[in-house]
Amino acid sequence: MTSIRTIALWAIALAAATSLYAQDPVPHLQDLKGARGRDGEYQMQQRGYTHVRTEKDDFSAYSFWKDNRSGHCVEVRTTNGLYASIEYAPDADCGAEGSGVGSGGEHPGVQSEERFDTLCGFTGTGDGKMHRFRCKLVEQTLTNGNKVTILKFPDMEMKLRWHPQRVGVEREGKEPVQAKVSTANDSHEIFVDGMTYFYAYTREEAERRLQKFNK
Repeated sequence: MTSIRTIALWAIALAAATSLYAQDPVPHLQDLKGARGRDGEYQMQQRGYTHVRTEKDDFSAYSFWKDNRSGHCVEVRTTNGLYASIEYAPDADCGAEGSGVGSGGEHPGVQSEERFDTLCGFTGTGDGKMHRFRCKLVEQTLTNGNKVTILKFPDMEMKLRWHPQRVGVEREGKEPVQAKVSTANDSHEIFVDGMTYFYAYTREEAERRLQKFNK
């Protein structure tokens, strides 16, 4: 018969396993805050982490590291050459199949998906014009709760990985970057590399804008 003590221990272990969420500070790495980039990277490697990739915006660099023991993904933000924050990140950010952060130990799959046509476009090419197109939009919710948007322009595909207050942008033939986002009137504007990309992200607004565009 399972004792009350055993049940209690299992409950504590389960609570510990599910208490890791993206954006939570990594307790055993907080002593690296303020470290110079190269020194921090050396310490991360010494502590059993493998560098996966790095993204940059105008102010900071965001490097993603995988814990070789647990499989957890960690995001390190470097500003002015110094480690500024060290937080857990979703497994998807490390392309990991490890135990994961809040994912129950499984690689996050697609929990739900919505597809529709939308009006999209961009400005900032130097000609001062706004370029608009009919695009294919795929909105995905992963099993770990993260959101991914796939925006299919006529001549390229853009993938957006959503984080609080920013978004990871992946474009064909370019390095992934972090970008700022502005939202108004059911439309997102994404600012990256001197360009502003935009699209309507609700089905109703997309239909309304496409009707005007087609006229």
